[in-house]
Amino acid sequence: MVLWSSLYLILGRVFSSWVLLGRGDRDKAAEIVVLRHQIAVLRRQVNRPDLQSGDRVMRCRPGGPAVDVE
Repeated sequence: MVLWSSLYLILGRVFSSWVLLGRGDRDKAAEIVVLRHQIAVLRRQVNRPDLQSGDRVMRCRPGGPAVDVE
């Protein structure tokens, strides 16, 4: 059973690699745009913590302004 599962996974990776090699630059660029959009949507769904003034002090760099983490 494990042998068949491993063989299935390996063949799936090989075939997906062949598909990627056959794609054109336009298809790859479109996929990148879609993936960036998905990342942007997921980032908006993450709840950000409410920072108090003491927390903001800890985020300051020595000798420079606070870095905004996004």
